[in-house]
Parts: sequence; C-alpha cells; structure tokens
Amino acid sequence: MIDRHLKRYFPDFSPEQRVSIRSGKNADFLDALLWEFGLEELALYVSDFERMMQEVLLFMKYRGTVRAMNIALGWVGVPKPRIVRLSRIKYEIDPGFEPNEVRIKAIQSACRYSAPGRATLTRIFHRDFEEII
Repeated sequence: MIDRHLKRYFPDFSPEQRVSIRSGKNADFLDALLWEFGLEELALYVSDFERMMQEVLLFMKYRGTVRAMNIALGWVGVPKPRIVRLSRIKYEIDPGFEPNEVRIKAIQSACRYSAPGRATLTRIFHRDFEEII
C-alpha cells in the first residue's frame, strides 16, 4: 500500500537500496545500530558483521538466557561452547579449544552482554587449560 505512494512521490526509490543499508553496508548506520543495541565493545571481537546483523534481533529477544550466550559466543568465533551452570548466578564455559588472550577477552565480552544481569563467568576451561576469572 505504501509502495504506491512512495513510487509516486519518490520515483527513484528502490527497496533494494533500503535492504543494502540495513545489511550493514553503510558504516554510519552500522555504528548507530551497535550503539542502539549497546554492543560496541562486543563488535571489536566479531568477525562476521553480516551474521551479527542478521541475528541481532533474535539475540535481543533472548538476551539474558543461555541461548543468547550461544548466539554471542558464535559471533566471536566459539561455535559450540559448553556452558556449565554452577548455580543461578555462576557459570563456566568450555569453548571447545584452548583460547589465547584475545579469545579469552572475546568470550568475556560476549558473556558480559548476553548473560543474565547478576550472573558471573567464573572460569574458562578446556581439558588441561584453565583460566579463572
């Protein structure tokens, strides 16, 4: 319905242009979205912004749950983490590989933005590797 009016007043308007802006092609728009969702610090560690922009609404829907933690950890390169809940407010993560310092910071950042508000990450481990936080 609105398309008819848009074409009448704006003959050069194309839905494809709107889609390309929303998919993150425009850097200013992407920065505004990251600010709006409060994910600026997490964006430092994200490798695939297209995937992040596709899943950000789902992430916001489940924020504060284990599902949101899995989504955020996937963004920072931890595809299948094992999240061990020790209690209602403490948990540990096995990323499935031995992380380096950058990956540890990425995991901490992803957990900070996706875990329940009072929950704390106490340990990152994998086989013999252990990082107590």
